[in-house]
Amino acid sequence: MAGLRTESPNVALSFRGTLRIETADGDSRNSGGGIHVVTSAPPVPSPARHPIRRLIQRWGPKHARTFVIANLLVVVVAGATAGYPLLIDYLVDALQARERLVLVTVPIAVLLLTLAKGAALYAQTVLVSRIAQRMIADIRADLYMAILRFDLGVLAGDRAVSLQARVLHDTNLLNASLTQMAGRVPRDALTCAALLGSVIYLDWVLSLIVIVVYGINVRPVLSIGRRTRSTTTDVQAHYGALSSFLAETFQGMRTVRAFNLGTARSQQGKSLIERLYALQYAIERRRAQLSPLLEFGGGVVVALIIVVAGWRILEGSSTIGAFSGFVSAVLLALRPARALANFSVTFQQAASAAERVFEKLEQPPGLVDRPDARVCPRPEGEIRFENVGFRYTEGGSVLRDVNLVIRPGERVALVGPSGAGKTTLINLVLRMFDPSEGRILLDRADIREFTLESLRSHFGLVAQEATLFHGSLRDNVEMGRPGAGDAAIREALLAAAADFIDTLPDGLDTVVGDQGDRLSGGERQRVALARAILRDPAVLILDEPTSALDAESEHRIQEALGRLTAGRTTITIAHRLSTVVRADRILLMEGGTIVDQGTHAALMAQSAPYRRLVELQAVRSEDRSLGTA
Repeated sequence: MAGLRTESPNVALSFRGTLRIETADGDSRNSGGGIHVVTSAPPVPSPARHPIRRLIQRWGPKHARTFVIANLLVVVVAGATAGYPLLIDYLVDALQARERLVLVTVPIAVLLLTLAKGAALYAQTVLVSRIAQRMIADIRADLYMAILRFDLGVLAGDRAVSLQARVLHDTNLLNASLTQMAGRVPRDALTCAALLGSVIYLDWVLSLIVIVVYGINVRPVLSIGRRTRSTTTDVQAHYGALSSFLAETFQGMRTVRAFNLGTARSQQGKSLIERLYALQYAIERRRAQLSPLLEFGGGVVVALIIVVAGWRILEGSSTIGAFSGFVSAVLLALRPARALANFSVTFQQAASAAERVFEKLEQPPGLVDRPDARVCPRPEGEIRFENVGFRYTEGGSVLRDVNLVIRPGERVALVGPSGAGKTTLINLVLRMFDPSEGRILLDRADIREFTLESLRSHFGLVAQEATLFHGSLRDNVEMGRPGAGDAAIREALLAAAADFIDTLPDGLDTVVGDQGDRLSGGERQRVALARAILRDPAVLILDEPTSALDAESEHRIQEALGRLTAGRTTITIAHRLSTVVRADRILLMEGGTIVDQGTHAALMAQSAPYRRLVELQAVRSEDRSLGTA
């Protein structure tokens, strides 16, 4: 929504983001109470604040002391480097004067300088690495935590692997830049400054030549860096797209093989790879432009020095020692000068990465606790829907005018065709989203009055696709109640009919693999059920947990569910008749609303749409038993 205009011709509100108007009692309807306008617009940073500057201001201050120490060591490194040209000047002039002592004093001085420079360089590199790696770790942690706080509506706009690329790839670009900014850039800049001091001391006339020639090169160097920034943004976006494409291809390899999609996926993958190659090559081509630019600039400096210095030596206004020292200083300055020029490209790449990091860090998470949110006590389990409607940002209504009361301990089944709004209804109960209209009450209190964490702690979810994480069996069950002992975990597994744990080689320590792929479908589902049992929730949400199982596994899980749901408020998305008949009440949904409700017997007697669903279910069950579906 770009703007909001009131009935008054003199009042207009313009804003960017999502607008939600709530009455004082928390209802989204305007009932005449006090009105609160809540926007989800992200804070708009000042355009004057460069993303790298913002990054340093946010994560850098706690490293200030270490940074100061590291840069005091830079003074030693730069001073030692600047001492070499002065030693060469002194050595050449002393040798021309036949002073034999310099053969002892100068080598000793060189050794002392190299020793001091080497020790300072080592210490500075270690300190700088610690600063950069610590900052990157902090950035990754903050970015990861920010993404974890996003609600499902926000996450729906990003592919999982693209978010992973933000946490890993973008921060890798920052890593190189931060290391250079904290270490090499100050060191190279101070070294160049120290060497400039040496050449001014040796010959101020020749110094002007160096300053003018290299000063001319500054503008094209900065231009190359700026042009690299936009290309880097494209590289990061394409890297995320390619990562997502590869992940879904490898995870869906069975489908790729079964449908002969190898050729099509190969062409798509190659196209993405080629595009990423073209962008990365463009960056390296621009970076390579720095070499001839700096090389030619160095050649111009040397040529002019030879002409001017040679003429001045012949005229007797300068010495060979000064010339030798001057040339040495210029040659020593070439490496740090080139490093500073190359850093302009690295810096712009890092700026692009920092922008993407802040984009996610400052993106509104969607649902947040109200300032006055309170901890949700363990509820009795009554759930009320009052005129609830829901629509996604884009598209029409998913739910409309839902009015429903679920009594404590009641077992309710949701049935209806795909797209009827069953899953959305469950997501609203879990407060994955907030209603667009109306409100949901838990024990007669609006669920928005409670903190999200405390509210969800009283719900247990067993989904159709059991989600297990790479780790041990114990770890996956313990997620239901962190800190539970092995005895409680085993009890929950046995209650979920997961007696297969005794056949596993490592028992509770058995690693289940990525997404639990080392277990069968029935075993995964029983582990997920054990997790819910261990949680001991006041309200249980079941998203048809047995629909993908064989008859034996379904029977065992249904028995476990019967024990778990006894006396507990339960909401089940049901597709199978065996699940429906166990419910105290069945809600038939169509078109985003509840069109009928009652027991199985009552609905069979009075609801034609329900009878059609049951008949269709019976046909599908018969087809499965005959092996035709």
